Amino acid sequence: MGVPVSELVTRAEAVVSALGHAPSTLWQYRWAWSQIELFCAERGADELTEEVSASFLGFAAAEYRQGRLKEWKCKQLRKAMLVLAEVAQTGTYRWSVSRVRHPNDDLDATLRPVQEQFEQWLTSQGLAEATQDLYAVVSRKVLAWLPERGITNVTHLSPSDLSAAVVFLGGSYRPGSMRTVVTALRVLCRFLEDSGARAGLARAVPAVFARRVRAVTVLPAPIVEQVVNVPDPATPTGRRDRAMLLLAARTGLRPSDIAGLRLSDLD
Repeated sequence: MGVPVSELVTRAEAVVSALGHAPSTLWQYRWAWSQIELFCAERGADELTEEVSASFLGFAAAEYRQGRLKEWKCKQLRKAMLVLAEVAQTGTYRWSVSRVRHPNDDLDATLRPVQEQFEQWLTSQGLAEATQDLYAVVSRKVLAWLPERGITNVTHLSPSDLSAAVVFLGGSYRPGSMRTVVTALRVLCRFLEDSGARAGLARAVPAVFARRVRAVTVLPAPIVEQVVNVPDPATPTGRRDRAMLLLAARTGLRPSDIAGLRLSDLD
């Protein structure tokens, strides 16, 4: 792009203002552009090049994944950057550039080429299109997660990283789907081996996935007694509520089960 950031922001603001957006929308754009200018200033980038743009989008995505940025702000930052890109390329804004979004756009700049090469490799393997899409989705999810573990270079992957990746994936997929998901992870590792990036990874992927089971925490008896004693037994509603609380505490029935009880259910 090679356009000074401050000049580009001024031009973009003029173009977007002419579209008749609500004042709140313009405020959001101005906030996002101020963050882009700050990002560039901190890195000594006077011009908005394609490399700077990609770096900023990767930074915003990482901030969102780590919980330091709300989703709407991440989307606004991305949209504001794409508007700048279109203004830099065309001199105006028609949403012709920024509306084109690829699933790999949120990946770290150093990991996106790995994903793209993996997708090309999958095509060369003659797999069914649906299988290719599934494997690409799983690999994209893993590669997007790796920076959270401090990994931006696949040559640094270790067996423990793969075990952690399986646990991470287990939080997004049902147990019945995990066998296929783990296979997709193993295929990604096989690609990394074939490409010479890292050897011995496929063997480190567990053959069978076992979901971690967390122990259910329960309230101590004194706390349960305090809760049960809250309703007023002198009123019909209080007696009803106390009976429901006692039933839940002593049987473990869910609220929906208790609410659905009828006299005919009692012996």
